Amino acid sequence: MAFARLGLDWTDAKIIDAHGKNPEYDPDELGKEKKLAILGGRQEVSAWVQSCCGRWGDDYRLFCCENLSLPGERISEVTPEDLDGMELSSLTVFLLIRRDCL
Repeated sequence: MAFARLGLDWTDAKIIDAHGKNPEYDPDELGKEKKLAILGGRQEVSAWVQSCCGRWGDDYRLFCCENLSLPGERISEVTPEDLDGMELSSLTVFLLIRRDCL
């Protein structure tokens, strides 16, 4: 649904579950993906996403998709710095999309 809201195909996306714990992926390898969806919901995930983005520079646009299909649904394009102190829903999906894919 997050990809649909942005009008993007999701079939070529890497989907990462980080809801229970931070992923154990090499950020440099993830930086080769064109589209990433990270199932978040914990403050630690925001910090992990921010850390990855810091390694990748400005190659990606970052979207926080909260409460999809529920009351209070919100999709925001943010910068990695915006994640500092952001209060996000426990039902948050982070989308990182290479700029050349949008």
